[in-house]
Amino acid sequence: MSTRTRAEKIGRWLVPLLAFFVPALTALCIFASYGMAPFGGKSLLIMDMSGQYVEFLAGLKHVRSISDLYFNWGKVLGSNYTGVFAYYSSSPISWLTVLCPDKYLPAGLTFLTAFKIGLCGLTMSIFLERVRRRLTVRGSLCDPVRGGGARPELTRGIASRGLVLMFAALYALCSYNCVYSMCVMWLDGVIILPLLLFFTEELIDRGRMAGLVASLAYIFIANYYIAYMCGIFTAMYFVYYCVDRRSSKAELTSGTGLRVWYYVQRGLKFAGSVLLAAALAAWLLLPAYFSLTEGKIGYDNSTYPSDWNYNLTQFVRKLFPGEYDNITNTGAPFLYAGAATFLMLPAFFADRRTRLRSKLGAALTLGFLVLSTVYSPLDNAWHIFQHPNWFPYRWTFVLCGFGVLLAFRGAMGAARLSPGYYPGAIAGMAAFCVSARRMAENVPDGGNIRKLFILTAALSVLFMAGALIVRTAPKRCRNGAVIEPEEPPAPAPRPKPVIRTIVRIAALCLVGVFALTLSLNEEKDHWKKLMLGLDNAHTYETSAAYTEYREEMSRVLALIDRDRTAAGETRFAGIGQNFSRSYNEAIGQGYRSVAHYSSAFDRGVNRFMENLGYSAAYLWNLNFGATAATDSIFGIRYMLNGAGIAEWDKEYKIEVGSVTPPAEYRLLDTVSGAFDISVYVNDFAVTAPFLIGGSVPELKWGYNCLDSQNNLLKTLSGVDKNVLYRLGSGQITIKLSAGAYQDSENDTIYRGRNGIVTYEVELPEGGVLYAYLGRNRNNDTTLRVIQDGKPGEELTLYRGETNCIQRIGQYAPGEKAVLEFELTSGALYTQDNLFYVLDTKVLKEQTDAMKTRALNITKFGSGYIKGTLPEAAAGGGTMLIQVPYNAGWTVKADGRKVKTSALLEGLLTAEIPAGTKTVEIRYRAKGALPGLALSGAALVFCAAAVLAAVLKKRRRRKK
Repeated sequence: MSTRTRAEKIGRWLVPLLAFFVPALTALCIFASYGMAPFGGKSLLIMDMSGQYVEFLAGLKHVRSISDLYFNWGKVLGSNYTGVFAYYSSSPISWLTVLCPDKYLPAGLTFLTAFKIGLCGLTMSIFLERVRRRLTVRGSLCDPVRGGGARPELTRGIASRGLVLMFAALYALCSYNCVYSMCVMWLDGVIILPLLLFFTEELIDRGRMAGLVASLAYIFIANYYIAYMCGIFTAMYFVYYCVDRRSSKAELTSGTGLRVWYYVQRGLKFAGSVLLAAALAAWLLLPAYFSLTEGKIGYDNSTYPSDWNYNLTQFVRKLFPGEYDNITNTGAPFLYAGAATFLMLPAFFADRRTRLRSKLGAALTLGFLVLSTVYSPLDNAWHIFQHPNWFPYRWTFVLCGFGVLLAFRGAMGAARLSPGYYPGAIAGMAAFCVSARRMAENVPDGGNIRKLFILTAALSVLFMAGALIVRTAPKRCRNGAVIEPEEPPAPAPRPKPVIRTIVRIAALCLVGVFALTLSLNEEKDHWKKLMLGLDNAHTYETSAAYTEYREEMSRVLALIDRDRTAAGETRFAGIGQNFSRSYNEAIGQGYRSVAHYSSAFDRGVNRFMENLGYSAAYLWNLNFGATAATDSIFGIRYMLNGAGIAEWDKEYKIEVGSVTPPAEYRLLDTVSGAFDISVYVNDFAVTAPFLIGGSVPELKWGYNCLDSQNNLLKTLSGVDKNVLYRLGSGQITIKLSAGAYQDSENDTIYRGRNGIVTYEVELPEGGVLYAYLGRNRNNDTTLRVIQDGKPGEELTLYRGETNCIQRIGQYAPGEKAVLEFELTSGALYTQDNLFYVLDTKVLKEQTDAMKTRALNITKFGSGYIKGTLPEAAAGGGTMLIQVPYNAGWTVKADGRKVKTSALLEGLLTAEIPAGTKTVEIRYRAKGALPGLALSGAALVFCAAAVLAAVLKKRRRRKK
């Protein structure tokens, strides 16, 4: 084997390997220098990564125990999970988190993010290597230059592979990957995009569909949302490459009609590849679509404030390194992908060897992508016509990728550029910096402007040095054949001395190392500035806080598991809590709860919970707002009270509701650690489906949320008594401090600045006092509960999480509850303030009646309940199953399917015939079976196609 061949083989695997490790290790070094776990005290838990994604990743460990890919008991009492899984955690790479213990997950996320960034570099290097070969050799010869001869190019050997490595690393370390690293599921799109472009070229050049089908199927499964954006750009690139590519000899000798038919065939194959990939992923895509129709699809979301997203000043600012403005909808896209990309992208258009139609195609594509960031209707189309709730411009990684591709092609022709290009580039850069400074004097940081100018100048010098070195190279192709010029052949070049070859290679290596090092150092500083901007605005959570919290919760859950086993309960017995680190803790830690927050929400159940007085909105539900009545009918057997969490939580990451001990429940134990969590047992809880005792058709919503709970419990139990009774105006006295006064036109409005409105509520019979304090037009207001004449618990009212029923506390007969409202916002609207007292005797009577007709659960699993009915339920009737209604539920009585419906458009009910002995309840996501069948058929088709191709290849060999 010749030295050249050996070097060629080594280069084929060495560059992709380096393209993975260089950005991955660079990212790890950046994380380490910023103090991310396990190298420091911080973590990547920030914004939605902390509140949502980390719990979904942790929840993968509980597949088969309380969840599967289509269902999860931890989501709002037990709900369709397909939309959550398909959007947040379906990436095959996400399953690596199963290997990481929950308490070390912050460190695991650091390595997972770096791993994905490395994969971005790997896939881009594979694609750029194909582009490099395509530019180096057309057929079997290098492209001649006008006038004869072959001009040396920076397109082969060490130099060109060094460019592949550098631009692959810049792509992996682009601004998008830094800022959106918290949305780790979107990075799969950045990983797969280069492969989609690679296999699109393969399909057009050779007609091969397999790679494109596999890549599309992967991203459809990994994240359907990002797959849509990748698919749009891949279709755009298909058109661009058809314009850009050079036709083969066979195409050139064929007629125009045949050439048109050639591209029509490739277009049909492209469409077929998309359809086949969608079919392979249909097992997940189809049920995910039906899941989204329950909430996200059709929801009247927020709209763009204007047709233009940002102004020119913001765009110019984002072309500089280290510029962070905002990650909310007021910010501009993060487009920076290195000074080398900034420098060499214009070189693509300056290269005289690049054909005009290629330049026009690239300019139109690039212009359309930039316009899409500015013009909101186009931006909305990229987001599946759903205005993003923060994290805008989620698709702009395709713009970064296309920019890197064009810059790489410009760098490949660096030696062909006019000698005046680089001085001109430096002068142009200086002019740009001056104009940017004048246009936005106080916007871009002066240091960043100077830095970009210095980087561009330094890289210009390095590229000029590389070009001069390559100009002295022999004019040969990769296969070693000397080019035959059109003019009389020049004398063959004399063999170079070995020492000159070694010097040239060493010089190229030195230039490449300097360019790569300069680029990586620039990216390191750039990333740290972006991370600092995120940290200042939204704060990275410390890893110690997360670890301590998870360790404490693991001890609490172990205690509950022991009690659940001793009591003979299943995991249907849910857990409530008066604190919340995340709305999705139940999913991450494996228990049944009412809380959830994600884009895959269910409008019906969220509205149902809100009507009952829970803290709920279109995207989320929270445990706050629960009463003993709702806990009991939902099967919430355990209540966690974290009285000391607020003092421990120095980072204000945990929402805390009312911390007064729930005296109506039985104290099981207190778990002590970094803070104390008291575990209470709700002996009223009905922890199994049961037959309804009252008339379901007569059930209606009440005048308010607490009145609705009365109606609900009377109907469900068949006991016609109110479990909550309202206190009248005669039992409520309102007093005003100095600075507070009653509105002259409305006696339910109190005004004043920093005044106090005091409610004294008398409880003649004592009991648990609940209050619903309507939000109306109130802003954040502090409520203090006075106990024994001293300020006790404080609550911040009228925020999203606290806009719900408040548990004020337990009072003895004749005792007064004193509540102080601070007029911090200048006005307090009190017309909807309601005070109710819980009657525990009525609650016990009602829940006991439900328990006598409850199912005796014999089998329990993910989306599955089976049990026997007691004698008290022999007469049949309507069964309440304490889960949200969904078309995927099937209920069978003695093996026969029965009718199901929704109770108040919220909970699942089923009609059970008289004499029924066993009831089986099973969930199967709508669209799952057709999707599985379609994926199976597509898989069989692919297997048959592969087999046919293998047999055809064997027949050719025999001939």
